[in-house]
Amino acid sequence: MKRLIPLVLAALWAGCAAPKPKPAAVAASNFEFNSYEVVGTPEEDTLEYVQVFVDGQPQGRTETAAKSRTKLWLGQIAEGNHPMRFEVWDSSDGVSGARRPDELQPGERFFRIEPGQKTRVTLKFTDAGRQSLLYVTREPK
Repeated sequence: MKRLIPLVLAALWAGCAAPKPKPAAVAASNFEFNSYEVVGTPEEDTLEYVQVFVDGQPQGRTETAAKSRTKLWLGQIAEGNHPMRFEVWDSSDGVSGARRPDELQPGERFFRIEPGQKTRVTLKFTDAGRQSLLYVTREPK
């Protein structure tokens, strides 16, 4: 029995040190969306998620995480120009959410999805969510 305890503890320790699995990627995703917010205090770093709309239709949402942590959504979007909207939802309880007011939502934008390219969009919020910046990059798949 005394020999079994160190082995069990070693197995548990090895399991804790194992890399955490990443979210399942969409089969051939050609669009990656990331969002985060610069917060001033730990009290402001509450939970939120972002819903992704393409051509006016909901396509999915990011995981729920602290505002300051990067939240990810991967998708497969048809080639061409698409109006996209990203809605931010505050989710202090981690389950349900309350949509931020319209004046704190980033505006709808057109994005071009190129054949053979992966489009990455990063949405960064500052000034307590009142300012938003979009960064767009493309790279070959």
